[in-house]
Amino acid sequence: MNCKYSCISQLTLSLYLMTQCQLKLRHSVTSLAQTLDYIQGDRRRHPFDATLDQLTLKLAERKISDTYHGMIIHVTNWLKLATNFQSAFSGASVHTVH
Repeated sequence: MNCKYSCISQLTLSLYLMTQCQLKLRHSVTSLAQTLDYIQGDRRRHPFDATLDQLTLKLAERKISDTYHGMIIHVTNWLKLATNFQSAFSGASVHTVH
């Protein structure tokens, strides 16, 4: 049995489980970014043909990326709303009562 194709390292499994926990517990973006750095470092450490390690790390990386993508869309929509709100009221005059 060639372990290269069917085994997973302890570090890879730990990073995957850590990613899952952080996402379920809604950790900060900073915490997820640090985990993503660890994942990318571990992916470089494993040879390309360490299939199970590579696929597991790619899955964890993808889960974090999907979470970031959702946050980016949310922030972008909020900024568009704020810009539209500001432009809608920029032409309105403000009357004060004395």
